[in-house]
Amino acid sequence: MDLAFYRSKLLDDLNADWRFAMRERTDSDELPRCLEINSEQISQYPGYIQDGIFEVQIIDAKLSLLRQDKELVAKASELLDERYQILKLASFDRVYEQAILHFRRQITEVYARVGSSGRALNILDKRRIAQLREKLQRVDVLSEKNMARIPEALESQCITEYQRLERAEDHRLLERGLLLTGDMIEHIEMSLPALSAGRPVMFVGDTGGAKTALTKFISREYFGVEPELVSFHGEVNAYQLMGKEGLKGGETIFKPGPVVRALESGTPLILDEINAAPNEFLKRLNEITQLRPGHRFRAQEDSGREIVVQPGFCVLATANEKSARYKGVNVMSAELKNRFGANIRRVQFPDSEVVTSKTPTDNMRLAAAALVDDNGEFLVEMPDEQLDSFVKASHFSQRLFTGNYDYREAAGVIAEDRIVDDKPGLEDTVLSPRMMASVLEQFRDSRGSIELARILSD
Repeated sequence: MDLAFYRSKLLDDLNADWRFAMRERTDSDELPRCLEINSEQISQYPGYIQDGIFEVQIIDAKLSLLRQDKELVAKASELLDERYQILKLASFDRVYEQAILHFRRQITEVYARVGSSGRALNILDKRRIAQLREKLQRVDVLSEKNMARIPEALESQCITEYQRLERAEDHRLLERGLLLTGDMIEHIEMSLPALSAGRPVMFVGDTGGAKTALTKFISREYFGVEPELVSFHGEVNAYQLMGKEGLKGGETIFKPGPVVRALESGTPLILDEINAAPNEFLKRLNEITQLRPGHRFRAQEDSGREIVVQPGFCVLATANEKSARYKGVNVMSAELKNRFGANIRRVQFPDSEVVTSKTPTDNMRLAAAALVDDNGEFLVEMPDEQLDSFVKASHFSQRLFTGNYDYREAAGVIAEDRIVDDKPGLEDTVLSPRMMASVLEQFRDSRGSIELARILSD
């Protein structure tokens, strides 16, 4: 079985190399696979491709001999049956877990739909919520029954397979922009009703904590559209925000900016790092955050043209914590904060309440997701103790950066008198979740040819 799997992997890599080499010789989209080419043609290609084909041929010969051994074939069939059982049990458990998330999301969407219409729950809404909660309970029962069915002899293998499936799902989510930890799910569920009603929501937290990724994920996954985004890094002017007049075919036309586009198309608007906005914009932003679908807005930059705010428009803002670590960040005025009301949510680094002596499970999930392929298989060998040490060090730096640590955790790192006096945080550098994932992705993409220590030193 391992030999056949190795053959399959080798052939996939070989065909990829082969097709790349063939591209240099033909523009045709219909490229043959390497084993379909005759020996005379093969000799024209690089030696590593010839060596690979020869290796596959050796494996084919070995497999041919093995298939003639009836006892071995029977044993292989038995192992395949066991493998199927393991896959089935582990897959069912993942399906139940995804079903629970699905039903929870549907309950949230019912409340969001009701909120957007400005009414109370009616009989049908209550019945729908009751049905979904009943399904949730059923799934819980089925999940427990599935776990009870796992034979003791297969338990560890089922856990291994389940972890692979979980890594694969986490990897796909990370590729889509956001790992759905329990905290992130809670932020989404708590924010969606307000956003669906057109009310603004703000996510506040430290850099690299996935605030912007969260806003994009909500827009793409829950509203089904690509958001308009205004980033307040560096120099931003009113024209970049609202739009400006320009010439086209000798005529003066107005080219709308992201705010106007979002209002007219009914698209979520992300105001990224809103507390870094220049003071002259704050009054304008106050006005924008008060807009709801159906409201009318006059675009001063477009000769005062009146815009009717379309359904689907809402504001998702992000803000960094105000401290010496963030240059150019302003203290948010009470007026601006009042525009968001109760919809200001604090996004902390993952495992913020986990002390450094414990395993930071969400950070570990993120690290694993950054190192695997779509099937949840690790693309590069990395000793468990090295990965564990790196993730724990990243988690420790996050706690030091935010000042969210117990004085015993910082012993030997920060002077004891300073811990007692002001519990300082790091000022310049942190292995934030975003940075940690980026480091591991570079290590993964190099297939280990660039050492982790070299990436960290850079």
